[in-house]
Amino acid sequence: MAPDGIWLDLGSVRLKSGKMVLGWAVEADLDPANLNPGLFSMVWRGQRQEFPEIDRVAWCTPTEAQRLLNPAQAEFVPRLIRGLEG
Repeated sequence: MAPDGIWLDLGSVRLKSGKMVLGWAVEADLDPANLNPGLFSMVWRGQRQEFPEIDRVAWCTPTEAQRLLNPAQAEFVPRLIRGLEG
């Protein structure tokens, strides 16, 4: 479940695949070890399987975040910084 709070809209980015990704930020207490990302199912190697929606959660600096994110999604980091400054 997403945390309560005031959400900051970070806009959208388009991945090379054409998929549109929307981003938001919210200030909240979050322990990455307690995150329950939920699951999605898909057919993989001929069998329906379930996978986590999120592969990992970690605290990091903005520079580290930009390095770790998909290049298109890295644009969310400066947008977040501008939103926090404004």
